[in-house]
Amino acid sequence: MNSNSSIRVLTLTPNPAIDETIQVERLVPGEVHRASSVRRSAGGKGINVSSCLAGWGIKTRASGFLGRNNAEIFEDHFRLRGIEDAFIRLEGDTRTNIKITGGGNTTDINLPGASLGPEDPRRLLETAAGLAGGVEIAILAGSLPPLCPPALYKDLTGRLRAEDPGSGGRGAGTGRPGCFVILDTDGEALREALAAGTLPSCIKPNERELSQWAGREFKDLPDMLRTVVQLRGRGIALIVVSMGRKGAVFAGKDRILRAWAETGPIFSTVGAGDAMVAGVAAALLEGALPRGQSLERIARLGAAFAAAKLGSNGPDLPEKAFIEETARNVEIDGLDSC
Repeated sequence: MNSNSSIRVLTLTPNPAIDETIQVERLVPGEVHRASSVRRSAGGKGINVSSCLAGWGIKTRASGFLGRNNAEIFEDHFRLRGIEDAFIRLEGDTRTNIKITGGGNTTDINLPGASLGPEDPRRLLETAAGLAGGVEIAILAGSLPPLCPPALYKDLTGRLRAEDPGSGGRGAGTGRPGCFVILDTDGEALREALAAGTLPSCIKPNERELSQWAGREFKDLPDMLRTVVQLRGRGIALIVVSMGRKGAVFAGKDRILRAWAETGPIFSTVGAGDAMVAGVAAALLEGALPRGQSLERIARLGAAFAAAKLGSNGPDLPEKAFIEETARNVEIDGLDSC
């Protein structure tokens, strides 16, 4: 992959949120709780990925939809981390998501976002095509806003994986291949994207999301791997399935690995999956895929980013040296015989 471009990653978050994280000692339904802390921060899966990559020294451009009325918290976040703000502003407020953390678990209450106008999905599609010139990886992440067509990620994938539009936008092709597209979503948006003629380069569902796509509960790991192999056979270059305390599966062209990382005390599970996506992207930008064959590096760095996020508070990761040490200690098992 080209290392000369200043902006190397485009993240797209159509349905971002202000994350209001409330820390309690432990959460018991029906009980009165006293919060030990409350924090409000700019959130949304793609924004979280951009934040992790910024701490790794990788420049990103972030886009999607933001409500104009409360955009300041996002603008401050982008400015402090050096993330290029390319969000489309809409009238109204960006939604708030409430996350209650306690006892190593997180309870999410995700509020609906502002509904889109009929032309807004097309605006994002055209904006993304213009923003992708020279970008190596495009990450499409999170849920879709109310009234948004479920085919939006499918359409974005098709546009972004096509020939690089160059700095002149649509119609100014450079002849270079398009972006390596990573998709992290679920439900109808995932189904639409995986039914398309042009598939994402990489998908990162968790075990439950993959099971929902497959239409059945997996009996065991080999049963899940049969679905992974099926998707790989359709041409998806990299499939990552996070499985919580059971680690994560990383399936490349010729190998399938499972990775575990020691986490220590878990402060919060908020953003751990997004951190894994960032770790995968960071490894890809080192040349692990498609030019190299280092699926192990992808697994180590993806697992290490996620583990580091589990033990930290807020949108930022620990120091790079700590993550590299964690990556060296990640346990790797080959699953090709399963």
